[in-house]
Amino acid sequence: MTNSKELDFTELLMNYGLLRFDPENDANELNFELARKRVAYFNYMNYEEALECYEKVPEKLRKHVYMTTGSTPLVIYDCKYFMFNIEFSFDRHAKNLEEFYDKFSEEREAEHVLALANTSYKIMVLKVLLAQDLIPKERKRELLLDVYTLTEYQFDSEYDFFVKELSTGSTFEDIDLLKSSKNVTDNDTLTIYRGQASKSTPYENSLSWTLDYDTALMFYNRFGEPDKLYSAEVKVSDVLAYINGPEKEILVTSDKLANVTEIQPSN
Repeated sequence: MTNSKELDFTELLMNYGLLRFDPENDANELNFELARKRVAYFNYMNYEEALECYEKVPEKLRKHVYMTTGSTPLVIYDCKYFMFNIEFSFDRHAKNLEEFYDKFSEEREAEHVLALANTSYKIMVLKVLLAQDLIPKERKRELLLDVYTLTEYQFDSEYDFFVKELSTGSTFEDIDLLKSSKNVTDNDTLTIYRGQASKSTPYENSLSWTLDYDTALMFYNRFGEPDKLYSAEVKVSDVLAYINGPEKEILVTSDKLANVTEIQPSN
């Protein structure tokens, strides 16, 4: 008998891009094919091949097998402890999988699942972990920014999620670092830049800008044909987050920008 907690968790996973792979469900094959059409990576494994892999999973773990919209068609996933991709190389792992699962679940913390998740569904995994209250509050912001940095697409659909999650909290060490490294206060204004190619998300639906002109120029030429190069101003107090990596990334919502100007690339 399925308890209500398991049911709630299953529904949560479905909302975030995972669906139980259950051969006893009449809709299983149809659901797999629908998911397969959404992501090009799915095309290397058809339903019959996925079913063969599923049947090699130890029976104890089969309730944790999900089809995904990430870069591997099937994963074994129980949220708090474990993420394992099921691919054609699965044969050599199957016989040791149950023992590995038991050991893993005893030794790992929730955020290790996020670290091991394929980049294409890190956002989905992070959402599930946050919804289950499995991410320590002191680690939340750092993990949000890590996932944001590693995942370079679909931010138009995740815009509200990142704005909401990055707007909450009591400590903002990245903003403190921005202030100290640039010798600015909340009332000061920063000049920022953004480069958009033909396949980029328009800045109105994105968060990413940079303090570095050359970085903006790189993105201007990156995804498709060069399109638009912008400069803008933002008050330090309106910066949502600062990522102190090579790209010197400033995250800011478009309504907080001032003097947005399309500029010509310099020679």
